[in-house]
Amino acid sequence: AVVADEIRKLAEESKVSAEKIRDVVQEIGNIAQEARGVSSEITSQVEEGAERADVADKKLDEIINAVDKINHMLQNIVAAIEEQTAAVDEISQAMAENSKSVEGINANVQQVHSLLKETTANTEEVAAKVKSVRNNAVNLKEVVTRYKI
Repeated sequence: AVVADEIRKLAEESKVSAEKIRDVVQEIGNIAQEARGVSSEITSQVEEGAERADVADKKLDEIINAVDKINHMLQNIVAAIEEQTAAVDEISQAMAENSKSVEGINANVQQVHSLLKETTANTEEVAAKVKSVRNNAVNLKEVVTRYKI
């Protein structure tokens, strides 16, 4: 009877141990399943990262090309500015040579200004006379209208 009790206890302990082993195996299976999911997600993220790196590489190439174009344009602008500076220097020299002519032109402008003042005064006088004639015409029309009635 003692041996039978011991066998029962061992059987009971074996059963409990088997259940614990089954639980551990299930947990290992769950962890393995979760690891597969994480691995799949990591693979997806790595692929996405690689695609983004390719896109970034292409964009950097575009930026480098744009910077090269801008650099070329800036060199052209610098050359144009140098040409314009030379042209401005030539114009400045020509202006210095023509300053005497400007003095003569200035005298002519003064004369034209005086003539314009005179013309303005004459125009104002004519305008006043035209206004007077108009007023006389209006008055005359009123007088004629009275006699027609």
